[in-house]
Amino acid sequence: RTAWIGDGLNMSKESKYLLFVGCLPYFDIAFESYELSPLKLATDGLRLLNAIGVKPMVSDDERCCGHDLLWGGDVESFKALAALNLDLIDKAKAKEVIFLCPECYYTVKEDYRGYFGELSFRPRHISEFLVHSLGKLNLGDYPRKITYHDSCRMGRFLGIYDIPREIIGAIPGVELLEMDKNRENSLCCGTGQWMNCFNCSKKIQTERINQAISTGAELLVTSCPKCQIHFRCAMRGGAPELEMTDLTSLIARALRS
Repeated sequence: RTAWIGDGLNMSKESKYLLFVGCLPYFDIAFESYELSPLKLATDGLRLLNAIGVKPMVSDDERCCGHDLLWGGDVESFKALAALNLDLIDKAKAKEVIFLCPECYYTVKEDYRGYFGELSFRPRHISEFLVHSLGKLNLGDYPRKITYHDSCRMGRFLGIYDIPREIIGAIPGVELLEMDKNRENSLCCGTGQWMNCFNCSKKIQTERINQAISTGAELLVTSCPKCQIHFRCAMRGGAPELEMTDLTSLIARALRS
């Protein structure tokens, strides 16, 4: 699970921070034909953490968070995965666990706590971690018109609306163009747990892409790797094309080497 950590990226065997990578390495293989690289989110996230002086632990023994199993009704398998991850974090003695995916974040923060009780560590999405360290990042001019998609877990489920916009606003040259339906009124990407991807889903995805394009933005930014996968799938099926990236990768693009 750590084979993607190449030259120039630094992790630690002992740290108060643990970076939870989630299923990005597997998405990268499964969806490589979609002209997306979900694993780039992991490399960009680790690069940004290194840039603010953090060398987190990254575990070879991390499992899937279990989000899709829980939402699909397989509670026992979800609990088995959760128990393994909680044991791993406990043995690592991590004080804070940083998440790249809002589904992983919500699952651990809310569902693990709901099934197993109070957590022994503080879970945080990487955007919540970075927003307090923007002054440590050497961000260069990045003159792009972008629009931000509030994903369901990051938005309505976790209520994180201002932090992504604060981060976007801190990047020199970026112009944020809001879609009419934003924040709690954001349109869903149309698919969950890989189970309900049908014609209605494609119509929802196409509508959301058109909403993004109508702002005049050149780049669609979201914080959920699955949203990108579903939107790209719609584009392969005939929806209009629009460049996409993750919020974390957007910051990494502006980071001066």
